[in-house]
Amino acid sequence: MTSSTGHEAYMLYHRRDQIEEEQRLDLQHEIVTNAVFGGQLIYPPVSLSEIKDAIADVGCGTGVWLNDLARTHFADRLKLRPPTLVGFDVNAKAFTKTPEPGVQLVEHDCTKPFADRYHGRFDLVNMRALAYAVPEEGFYRLVANAVQLLRPGGYLQWGESESKLWKAVLQSQETGPDKAITESEEIKRSLEIVADERSARMLVPYLPNFMIRSLIRLPPEKQALAITHDYDAMNIIYFELRPGGASKSSEGELDAKWTDAFSKLTLEATKLLLSAARMRKEAANKNEGHDNETETWEQDSVTKIKSLQSYIDGAIARGDMKMGGVFPTLVARKATSQR
Repeated sequence: MTSSTGHEAYMLYHRRDQIEEEQRLDLQHEIVTNAVFGGQLIYPPVSLSEIKDAIADVGCGTGVWLNDLARTHFADRLKLRPPTLVGFDVNAKAFTKTPEPGVQLVEHDCTKPFADRYHGRFDLVNMRALAYAVPEEGFYRLVANAVQLLRPGGYLQWGESESKLWKAVLQSQETGPDKAITESEEIKRSLEIVADERSARMLVPYLPNFMIRSLIRLPPEKQALAITHDYDAMNIIYFELRPGGASKSSEGELDAKWTDAFSKLTLEATKLLLSAARMRKEAANKNEGHDNETETWEQDSVTKIKSLQSYIDGAIARGDMKMGGVFPTLVARKATSQR
């Protein structure tokens, strides 16, 4: 989680202090790293020779990405000269109790400026899966703050999951190239509810556009949300919609394993996001007076959401559905000199 003031926006805030959520975040990291990014913690457009020893993770969760990085990219240096690996997150309760040497986990609301000692210090800043926790206005500030952490020439790598690009298909018993593929109407309805909930919480409506827009230098009259007149120039050097799960062609047994894991992860994530919509509607029903017609409509909405969640539980249990999606993925480099 990245912001203390935006808890009403965070779609999984109700799970914030649960050990199950920490476990889910760690599992999500493992599955997404392998199913979407081919096991790579640092994306190929980043020049590894320029990543010396100062890396930050904004919205680090438990700190699992930094721990993995310490064990892999810096394994030969952990005992000699540990790297500087700093994770920032507003929820310190989620931090691992066993960080690797060199890993520092700092409690911080990332929509607010970082301390001066962190400015211009890092070779690489990582951000992943923050869009369902921060309202759009705060997200602009978060991106600007993350850029400020980079040294001139440093890299920002950023990956998100866009629910509007998720889909689920029912598995056909047929075989061969002409077998039928049927998209699940129930999952389509579920994702429409998730999209409406994102809008109600003032989250970013569509991530690919936002990611590019937030890093392009805007004219002063459009910088009111957060991007100040001295905003550091960033050059986008890579942008791709990376597929995962049923949206990706599997090659071999290992790929199939991660495809199945990603499919289940995304189905469960859809159910969790539906929970956020259901809980907000239930709370509104308790706190606000409605006429009978409105109250009946709200209750019907809650009942429909519960029905969709039961449908997802059944699909997971039966294993007859595959779900996929794409991760908008961006790498940008901070200009070495400011104009």
